Amino acid sequence: MKHEPALLTIFHDPSGHITESLAQVTTDVANAYTDKYVLLSEQTHPSVEYLLSKAGFHLRRIPKRGVADARRRAAEWASVLPHDYYHYCDLDRLVTWFQTNKQEIPDIKRNIVKRDYTIIGRTAEAFASHPVEWQETEKIANRVFSIVLGKDADITAGSCGFSRRAAELITSQSEAMMTDGEWPMLILNQWGLSSIGTYETAGLQYLEQNKGNSQSDIDAWTVRLKLAYIISDSISVLTRKEQST
Repeated sequence: MKHEPALLTIFHDPSGHITESLAQVTTDVANAYTDKYVLLSEQTHPSVEYLLSKAGFHLRRIPKRGVADARRRAAEWASVLPHDYYHYCDLDRLVTWFQTNKQEIPDIKRNIVKRDYTIIGRTAEAFASHPVEWQETEKIANRVFSIVLGKDADITAGSCGFSRRAAELITSQSEAMMTDGEWPMLILNQWGLSSIGTYETAGLQYLEQNKGNSQSDIDAWTVRLKLAYIISDSISVLTRKEQST
């Protein structure tokens, strides 16, 4: 088994909008991680696959069935690969990270190997760079999990670290509509507080490429509010489940 964390990521990009930014960081990403794995939706533009393949990523194409499904497929893949630890990060987040604060990556990798699960969140400044509807709704989900954990944690930043045995547990038990709160709850319920670490990074800030689909102001707020509820509910469900056992 390999002790150095491998990189694990997912993305859906039919238009190839990430290509220009991705091209700026592929060399740095290739140098930062010895082993790299990516799951791309079947609709993702070939230019994205070309750049990632050139950077040394092992690549799989999967049907587009939502972020939670893609993340579960990533964890399932990780559970059978020869690595002790993984750094998971949504691809657009990873690109932004390397554009702005790539110097944080070595310390992130050193921290990931200390726990079965590392919640990689944002500094106050990085969090404040996001649209207000992201901030106000994500605060809710983060607060709900922080109550359970007993300290502040930012679970909604699109990045985490986990061990191979955590990947195996996630693969066998994950089923929620969103994984941001579910995954650390599964680890917490299985192995306790000592299995969870937290880390704040400036690199998980918001740039225009992190925006996603264009929406009206009302739709943007409504969608983010629904996501916050789904994440919070998954935490509540697993908390009740643990208390009943």
